[in-house]
Amino acid sequence: MGFAPLYPSYIRLESRASRRRLNFRATHPVQNLISFTIPEDKEHVHFPAPHRSARRRKFHRNPADGAPTEPPIEPPTEPPTKPPISPPTEPPMELRQRAFPAAVEDFASIEYTRPETYHIPPEESPMKLYFYPGACSLAAHIVLREAGFHFDIDQVDLATKKTAGGEDYLAVNPKGYVPALKLDDGQVLTEDQVLLQYLADKKPDSVLAPKAGTMERYRLMEWLAFIATEVHKGFGPFWNPAIPADVKQLAKERLAVRFAFLDEKLGASPYLMGEHYSVADAYLFVILGWADVHKIDLSAWPKLVEYKGRIFARPAVQEAMRAEKLIP
Repeated sequence: MGFAPLYPSYIRLESRASRRRLNFRATHPVQNLISFTIPEDKEHVHFPAPHRSARRRKFHRNPADGAPTEPPIEPPTEPPTKPPISPPTEPPMELRQRAFPAAVEDFASIEYTRPETYHIPPEESPMKLYFYPGACSLAAHIVLREAGFHFDIDQVDLATKKTAGGEDYLAVNPKGYVPALKLDDGQVLTEDQVLLQYLADKKPDSVLAPKAGTMERYRLMEWLAFIATEVHKGFGPFWNPAIPADVKQLAKERLAVRFAFLDEKLGASPYLMGEHYSVADAYLFVILGWADVHKIDLSAWPKLVEYKGRIFARPAVQEAMRAEKLIP
C-alpha cells in the first residue's frame, strides 16, 4: 500500500516486495492523501490526477530490487508574472462603491481622480450655431430655444471671419456669412430656410412646422421663400454704405409694397400660418427688426406692428436676443 497526496510536499511509497520506504519532494503543497497499491506485475504505475491541471507522474521499478525509482524531479517553475494593474482614472470616485459593491475594502488603497473634462459621445454632442448679433441667424437661434435643443453658440466676426471661439469661419462655412449650424455629427448646414425646417423636423413635438408632404408644409415653404427673397433681400441695399441714397429709396418703396401685402395677409390671424406659431414667424420677426435699425417706420401697417410685438413677447425670443446682447 502506498500513500500519495493530491498536492503533496512529500510522497511516501512502500512497496510490498521490498518494504522499502521512499520519501521524495514533489512540486505541490500538501493538502490531502489518497492510497493506492503498486501491482507486482507492472513495471510502472500512474498516479491518478486529482485535477486536469495536475501533472501525472510516472514511477518505474528498478529491475535490481523491484523497488520503484524516482525520476528526476524538475524544479518548480514560477508562474508568469502579470503586469501591474494601474489604477483607472474613470469611473469617478462616487461610482467606486457601485462598481465594486463586494470588495470596497480591497480597493481602498486605489485613488480615483475625476477627469477635468469628459468626452461627449457624438450622439450626445451639442449642435453649434455660428451667429452674428441681430443678423438673420437670430431666427435659427430663436427656433433652437423654442424647440428646446441642447446647443452652443459661437459669434462670428464678419470682418475677420474668425469666431469668438478662435475658429476660422471660412473653414466652417466657405460662404462666409451666417448662419451656419454644425450638427452633432459634425456636418454643417447653412441657409435659413433649410436650417429652420431641419430644426422643426428634428423636434416634431414642438409643432413649429407642419408635417412634411402635407399642403400645410408647402404653405410654410411658400412663406419662407417669400421672406427670404422679397423681404430679407429687400434690406440688402441698406447694409452697404456705398449704395447711393436714391437706390436705397427705391428699395424702401419696394419694401413698403411687401409690408402692405403682409399686413393684409395677417388680417385677424395671430401668425403667418393662422393660429399656429411656426418657424416662418421667427424668421419674419428678425427681418422686421431691421426696420428699426434703418429708421423705417412701420406704423402705416398696424397689423404688422401688432404682429411684431406679439412675437417679441415670446420667452424664447427674448432669451435668444438677450444671449446675443440685443436687449438687457
